[in-house]
Amino acid sequence: MAAVESALVPLETSDTVDSVLAKIRATRSKSVQLLVPPDTAALQAPRGFERLRRALEADGVAVLVFSADEQVIAAARRNQIESIAIDSSRSPRPPLPPPERATRTLPETRLDPRDAAFIDALDQVPARDRYADTPDADLYAAIDDYADEGASDGPPGQRYDPARAGYTAERTTARASGARRAAARDYADDQEYAAPARRSPLLALAPIALLLLVAALAVAWFLANRTGVTVSPPASAAGDRPFQGEIIPLDPSGNGGGTAVQAAPVTADAEASASGSVQNETLSPSGTAKGEVTIRNVIESAVPLPKGSEFIAKNAKGEEVRFTIDNDVTVPGAVTSTSLAGRSTTYGQVNVAITARAPGSASNVGENTIATLLIPGQQPIVSQSSNFIFTNGPIGGGSEAPQRIVTEQDVQAVLGQALTALYNTGVQQLRSKIDESKFGIDATTIAPSSTELADPQSYDPLVVEPAIGQPVADPNNPVFKVTVRARFKGLATPRDASVTKQLETVAPAYFAQQSDRACKAGEQQGTRVDGIHWDGEKLTIDGAISCGSASGLSVETLAKVRGALRGQPREAAEAGLRTLQQQGLIGEYQLPDKASFPRFDFLIDVKTAP
Repeated sequence: MAAVESALVPLETSDTVDSVLAKIRATRSKSVQLLVPPDTAALQAPRGFERLRRALEADGVAVLVFSADEQVIAAARRNQIESIAIDSSRSPRPPLPPPERATRTLPETRLDPRDAAFIDALDQVPARDRYADTPDADLYAAIDDYADEGASDGPPGQRYDPARAGYTAERTTARASGARRAAARDYADDQEYAAPARRSPLLALAPIALLLLVAALAVAWFLANRTGVTVSPPASAAGDRPFQGEIIPLDPSGNGGGTAVQAAPVTADAEASASGSVQNETLSPSGTAKGEVTIRNVIESAVPLPKGSEFIAKNAKGEEVRFTIDNDVTVPGAVTSTSLAGRSTTYGQVNVAITARAPGSASNVGENTIATLLIPGQQPIVSQSSNFIFTNGPIGGGSEAPQRIVTEQDVQAVLGQALTALYNTGVQQLRSKIDESKFGIDATTIAPSSTELADPQSYDPLVVEPAIGQPVADPNNPVFKVTVRARFKGLATPRDASVTKQLETVAPAYFAQQSDRACKAGEQQGTRVDGIHWDGEKLTIDGAISCGSASGLSVETLAKVRGALRGQPREAAEAGLRTLQQQGLIGEYQLPDKASFPRFDFLIDVKTAP
């Protein structure tokens, strides 16, 4: 692929001014786009960009800066370097509040130290055959019930010592007897509670059946009264935010991170010609009037007349006619002689050949109609009022004849053919500069386009041979030629990734990274690209950004649709929806065959058509 005129140069935060210059010069491009990451210290101060600007001006390189660093953008603009601020940061999601936990404080129960020590000691005895060799097995089994009700205040791992705990045999026996009596009372209470009167199972199921019946009736009423309405978004995307001339970065290497188009600039000169034939004959001046004028000089000094000096005469219609001297002429001076008869003066005299400046019979003049002489750089000389006297006989030869003259109409008849050939030649020249096995010229970026060639400003001035207003050389073959020239520019992209296809993802990503996003939080952003323009230096797009809910209509619009239907008869509901249409909030709608609509919003189901 041929060398490109524009390159994308990503930088690193550690780059210095010298390393930046080295990267730019390595591209050998005359137009460079710098992607400067935040915190690039070398370019945060104006002095760094001043050095960069001076070096690039000396190299003849134009630079465009993209950065999310405000200091970098400010420093670039202070040095008159074109820059575009971007913002790739995303607002962090606020942390969720810690879940509230309900804590219930139980009342503290204090055990007697001796009881606690006793229970703790019991925990150290193996559970299996714990009291196998003890005659009072029931007593110790009852005491085990205390193990799960308190905590020991004594040191861990301490075995039970009845003497240390202060238990005597009498106290232990009494405690066991009390436990048995309490267990007997509990059993009696359980027996009394467990003897209620038996009830029929059908009576227990009756409340459940009643609830199911009520729920079924509620569902049936809901389904019978729920109304579905289908509404489509407005055809003209209400709320669109148009944009124009948005600059999209280029990245020939394809490392732009999804926000740049992978493309390389290409330029080529083209020329094309088309021949035409003059269609009509025109009666136009053909013959040119020629003749002589006699100049008499009444002074003794000779006067030179350079070629191109003009004589002015009047024709029969009183119109001014100009004649030019064919060759340099010197008018001799007057000669004075003395004789017996006295003094006599002979005027200097010369006959000068002249030719009318314009052809045609209008240049024919009568006798002694030349009255003024114009010598370049001098005041007009009038016959009889100066040192010159002019006389002339009739001057003729001017005439008209039918001729084939090139007209503007003749040129316009073949100009379209020439411009079509010019565009095709320009495309071929662009394609010749790339490797077509890997790349292709994107047709949407070719400039001038076939449409733009309708403007004469898009191509060089026409070359018409013979020129407009001039006759063709051979009246029997009245052919003329029109030649057009222009410089074509375009972008070369990978064969499977046209600019239009890339913009389907690049344009939304480009606008999504901007700090001043067009859509609010919770809204769905839609990006529409209507125009793509490549001027040889920048790729710009025109279009619009639309914001709406995920269903296609905003939450506010859906609420207005429900409000137009709520509790209204059919005629009033249709009138309300037509008002929303006129306001550009909704497009087409479909109402069910109902005479009126529910009074509650939850019974109105608004569906959005695609």
